[in-house]
Amino acid sequence: MIIRCILFWVFFTVMTVIIGVIGIVTLGFMFQASNFYIVDKWCRLMTWSCSYICNIKVVVKGLENLPKGGYIAVSKHQSMWETLFFPTVMKNAAAVVKRELVFIPIYGLFLYFYGMVLIDRSKGARILNHMMQIVKKRMQQGRVVFIFPEGTRVKPGVIAPIKPGIAAIHNEMPEVPIVPVYLDSGYVWPRKSLYIRSGTITVSFKKPIIGACSKEELLQKLQNEINSED
Repeated sequence: MIIRCILFWVFFTVMTVIIGVIGIVTLGFMFQASNFYIVDKWCRLMTWSCSYICNIKVVVKGLENLPKGGYIAVSKHQSMWETLFFPTVMKNAAAVVKRELVFIPIYGLFLYFYGMVLIDRSKGARILNHMMQIVKKRMQQGRVVFIFPEGTRVKPGVIAPIKPGIAAIHNEMPEVPIVPVYLDSGYVWPRKSLYIRSGTITVSFKKPIIGACSKEELLQKLQNEINSED
């Protein structure tokens, strides 16, 4: 399995550089349309390489629960895998990510031009207002926004508290569907590790939460749904 991991990371690095350079060139005359296309192809290639090089099988449930148009997906965050997988399922999806990632060569440039929801954690309490403004803009564009409400990667089986930011967004936009997502990617790709095990990842898209509900009710619903496969 170690050899498979080495092959994956070599493939990942080489293809990221090649696709990134192609993308930077095309950005000059195609801008956002080319960026969406390049990111989509890169994510599909990387998830494919996880499956075929690292022998990872993926079981996806509940695709029929994904609404048409813009919505917010709320998910566990256990590894890098889901950041590669979600854009292949959710068209033009924008993740809420920390702003420091834009300083990663090539990768960071695409995060910026792809329209990710970049948050500067040094702003403290001002983060929430800034995040809501960008999320509203992405919703108006008909895009999907996915949020990892626990704020960090969490090991499988660990139930971490959900940060209240998602409740504030819901309060401002109660008409926007919220889709809870369960996944268990951390069993095959542990957090803060380059070692990837062979195995099966299950992703379950739950029925969307639609309509206004209280902060406590929303957070409890999300806590239950993202930590339960069914």
